[in-house]
This record gives sequence, C-alpha cells and structure tokens, in this order.
Amino acid sequence: MDGKEKKSDKTRKPQISKALYYICVPIFWVYSKLRYRLRVDKSGVDVKNAPFLMLGNHTAVIDFMFYSTCLFPKPVNAVITSNITYFPYYGKFVKKFNAIPKKQFSADFNCIKLIKRFMDGGTSVALFPEGRVTADGTTGYISPTIGKLVKWLGYPVLCGIVSGGYVGNPKWGHENKNSRKARVNLKLKEILSKEEIAALSANEITDRIIDSMQYNDNEYLIEHGNKIKGKRLAEGLEKLLYKCPNCGAEFQNTSEKCEMTCSNCGNTVVYGSDGKIVPKTEKDVAFLRIDQWFKYQRDCIAKEVAGEGFELSAKVELLLNNEEVRKFTPVGFGTVKVNRDGIFYDGSKSGEEFHLHFNIKNHPSLAYVIGYNFEVAEDENIYKFRFTEGKFSTKYILAIEELYKKYYKAAK
Repeated sequence: MDGKEKKSDKTRKPQISKALYYICVPIFWVYSKLRYRLRVDKSGVDVKNAPFLMLGNHTAVIDFMFYSTCLFPKPVNAVITSNITYFPYYGKFVKKFNAIPKKQFSADFNCIKLIKRFMDGGTSVALFPEGRVTADGTTGYISPTIGKLVKWLGYPVLCGIVSGGYVGNPKWGHENKNSRKARVNLKLKEILSKEEIAALSANEITDRIIDSMQYNDNEYLIEHGNKIKGKRLAEGLEKLLYKCPNCGAEFQNTSEKCEMTCSNCGNTVVYGSDGKIVPKTEKDVAFLRIDQWFKYQRDCIAKEVAGEGFELSAKVELLLNNEEVRKFTPVGFGTVKVNRDGIFYDGSKSGEEFHLHFNIKNHPSLAYVIGYNFEVAEDENIYKFRFTEGKFSTKYILAIEELYKKYYKAAK
C-alpha cells in the first residue's frame, strides 16, 4: 500500500453512477418535454447551495424522472421502493445507478444511513415522504418522523409539487398507461434552510413539510382548464372507485373507454378530458372529481370500522420477498382478515400451516397495487397478499387507515 489506509465501507462515501446520470438526465429531460410538455419552476432555488434533501409529492411511478432534472448538473439520487430492484431490467438499472432502496412503510435504518452518507458526499437526495404513489391525486399519509430525519440530516430542504402527473398517469390506470397523458408542471422551492432546521423542533419541521406538500391534482386540472388526452380515460377506474353512489353496491362497477357503469343498478358516469366525472343521464349519480368519490368511500369505511364486530375477510395468495433471486415468491394460500385487533393471515406457507398477525398501531398505511394486493413489511420480510377473488385492495387499505386513525393515532 502507499501509506494511505484504505477507507472502510462504513466511512467511504457512496456515489451514484456519474456516467449514467449525465447520460440519462438529458434523455429524461427531452422525453419529459416531448411527452409531458414538462415545465419546471425553480426560480427560488439556488442550485449552488446543493446538496439538498428534495421532498416531492408522488403522483406517478415516473416522478423520479421529473425530479432528477431539477438540479442538473449537480448530482441527484433518489429513494426508491425496494420492490423496484426486483424488476428484470429496470431493477438492474437502478442498482447500477446506485439508487437508495427502502422497504415501504417500515423503519428502514439502512436507507436512512445511506441518505446521510450520500448527502455528506455532496449528492442531493430526492425522497417521496408519502411513501407510495397517490391513489386519488391528493396528499397521502406522511409519517411524523420526517421531522426527526430532517433534523438529523441538517441539510436544506426543497419541496416539489408535480401537477398533471396523476391525471395523466394514474395508479389505477397502469394497465392502460399509454392511453392517456396530460401536461406536467413541477414547482420547486426551498422550505427549510440549515438555520431554520437548527432552530425549529422536529414537530415544527414536520408541520411545515406537511403544510407545504398539500396538493390536489384533480382540482388543479379543472381549475387551470387543462386537458387529459386519451380515448379510454375511465378504464381501470373501478379498481379505485369501487362503491356505487347510487345504490351503494360494492365492486360492481365496470369500465369501458370513458364510461363506468354499476352492474347492480345501471348507474353510469362519464370521465371527461377535463377531469370531471358527470352522470350520463339525469337519473345517474356521480361525484364531480375522483378525490371526492374516494372521500365518500373513506367516510363510509370510517363508519364501518366504528361498528361493533367490524371485520373484512378474503382469500389470498401469500408471496414473500426473496432477496437471493430478487423477486416475490408464491409460498402459500389462505385468508387475510382485518379488524380492530390487527391484520391476520391464516393459511399455509411452503406446505405447512402458517399464521401471521400485524398490529395496526405499527402500520398506519401500507403499500398496495390498486385492485390486486397489499403488502406488510416487518423486520426483513415483505409479505404480499394477492387477492384471488375480487379487487378488494382499495377497501382493505382504507379500512386499515381508518382503524389506525380511530383506535391508535391519538395513543401513539
């Protein structure tokens, strides 16, 4: 050796792939301009003050692409769900880029340490504190621990709000992701300086972040007179809006092109390019916006969970993350139940009887694929419950969130 002691892995500052960054970001920018007509307003940000902790709203799976361009040529890394690394090609890309993986809605201390090490090395980090792509186009659950993280890191904080990302690429419409698109705007501003972080408490920091991250993509579209392009705008919407406002039937809605119809009562609505949901005829019933319909469902669930003996039960296939092969592996079948006492799985695993119990106190919200499954991450495991009969995931997630609010939020 040349007399200089080699740095250990614990002290060496991790780096993104500079080659990939400088090649990909210009491509992201051109693609974003051509497909989404992206406009970025960062007039209040002094890029020379990087690194920043860049907090962004999460409207679509491609949000990282918009945020990665904001500080160029200053390096930016992103915190991503660890599930992405399981994808055959995309997973290899993000691993080679050295993105920061995190298990959703769980305390991932390795992720926190990586954020710190990257920022200490001069790289800004983009983090989506909602933890998952928005279901209804509005601000989701933000953990109150975000203030502690910001306080511990000590770096200035930017807040970014994407408008148009949800209506153009909604989570419920992934199967028809190429059938719609909308103009995307991104406004970026500094909300916390180093001096303010040092002076404020963790709770005060959390409050400022939550206040800064309020958005409603449906309302923005309508108020600004923007349009969604596509001929199948409503397809997939029944996975999110599962309850008929006319007859109250659940999981009876079906969609085709720009219409959604309840097979129980025939109630039909039209989802237009202006983002409005309107009744097809005078006898039909609708909420004007997706988020209003979604809130109606949440309010109904809130009443249900308050009732004595509330419980949801459905048959599922159990899948478990396998870090060796980087994918979720089917391991058994059983029944998943949700009630005041928690989330329960009773069934099989690898041919043997198997039971799980998760306390809702530790799970105020969960990751899920609308209409298909939800996940619970605890310790080193990610348990994925895939519904085998029906598209129940939206109702299950709403029930878990409302159970937490009613019975555990105040006590935590």
